[in-house]
Amino acid sequence: MLLENNTIVSLQLSGNEFDDHAAKYLADAITANSKVEILDLSYNRFGDKAGKVPSAYLVLASLPLQMMLYFNACYFPFWCLGEGMMLQLKYSLLPRYYQLLLLAAFLILTLTEGARLYLGYIGNLQEKVPELAGFLLLSFLIQLPLLLFLLTDDHIIRLPLEMAVHGLFLAFLVSEVVAAFLALRVMTTQLAAQFYLQQFTSGGRARKSGAELQHQHWHSSSTL
Repeated sequence: MLLENNTIVSLQLSGNEFDDHAAKYLADAITANSKVEILDLSYNRFGDKAGKVPSAYLVLASLPLQMMLYFNACYFPFWCLGEGMMLQLKYSLLPRYYQLLLLAAFLILTLTEGARLYLGYIGNLQEKVPELAGFLLLSFLIQLPLLLFLLTDDHIIRLPLEMAVHGLFLAFLVSEVVAAFLALRVMTTQLAAQFYLQQFTSGGRARKSGAELQHQHWHSSSTL
């Protein structure tokens, strides 16, 4: 039902005698349906294995994102070389404030790109949500505005080679942002599904322990 219906936001599945075998299929369905916000799995028979999923199922890293990061890392030194040459050629022709602006933009882009690619690699390969979110923030808040400034400002004497290297860099950046957003959504959905299952597993064990203690107390009282 969850795999076919993408309009369900609340689902009550309590008291259905679901066990560890059903936990994998529930996690699969929850991951495929990102619209579910409320899920009640209480009073089922989940054991210790319910919160665990086979290793093949846990591969959440995005192959397209990893490929784009690799090609971006290979291309970036050529971008630095091309931009440095173009900046040197037109530097003396620019007003003083544009000289400072372009030099600052070049340095910020160069330094930030190393940190951005590192966060993207770590966040995607190791499936870490904070690192991948940091990758997206650096892409949106620093790299994208600076690249658009270099591509659109008419006062910086835009050269043909410069436009070409910036355009290719922008294509990498936009593609990586889209792929990272999709990967981050899959990771957060999967983590939420695992959290739900682990919570209900812990709750089931706690209720079982409470029932056993109550039974022992009743048995002791009857003996006295």
